[in-house]
Amino acid sequence: VDGAGDIGATGDPDNAYQAGLAIGASLSGLGFNVDFAPAADLANVEGSVMSGRAYAADAATASGFVTSMMRGLEEQNVTACLKHFPGIGSTTQDTHDGRVITERTEEQFWAEELAVFQAGIDNGANMIMVSHMAAPALTGDNEPSIFSRVLVTDILRNQMGFQGVVIT
Repeated sequence: VDGAGDIGATGDPDNAYQAGLAIGASLSGLGFNVDFAPAADLANVEGSVMSGRAYAADAATASGFVTSMMRGLEEQNVTACLKHFPGIGSTTQDTHDGRVITERTEEQFWAEELAVFQAGIDNGANMIMVSHMAAPALTGDNEPSIFSRVLVTDILRNQMGFQGVVIT
C-alpha cells in the first residue's frame, strides 16, 4: 500500500488509521509535530489531478478515511493538516503549473467536497490548508481561493465552524 488511493481501495478506513499511526510515530520520533496530510480531496472527475492521491471519489467514503488518518496522526502527537480546501479533485489541472478554475456548482461543493472537510472539522481538525484553485461558484469571482475572504472567513470559519489554523 503506497498512497491514499491505494489505502482507499482497500475499503477499510482502519488502514488509514494504521497509516496515520505509523507515519505519526516516524515523524514524532524525528521531532516533527505537523504533517501536511491527509488530502481531504475527492478524485471525482475523469483525469482528476488527485487520482491516486485521494482516498475516494465520493464524500461518504473519503470522510471515513480522512478522519481515520487524522486520528492516527493526532494519537502520535502530530497535528494533521487537511488539504486542499475547498477541494481540488474536481479539476484535471495542477495548481503548481498555473491558474486552475473549477466549474463545480455551489450545490456540488456542499454535497461533496465540503462534506469531507466538514467531517474533519466535526472530528477535531486543527489545521486546514487552502488551495490556490479558483472556485467561482463559492466565491463569486475567479481569484484563487487563498485570496478569498468569502471562502476562508465566511464559509470555512463562519458557516463550517472551523476555528483552527488556516494556512496556504
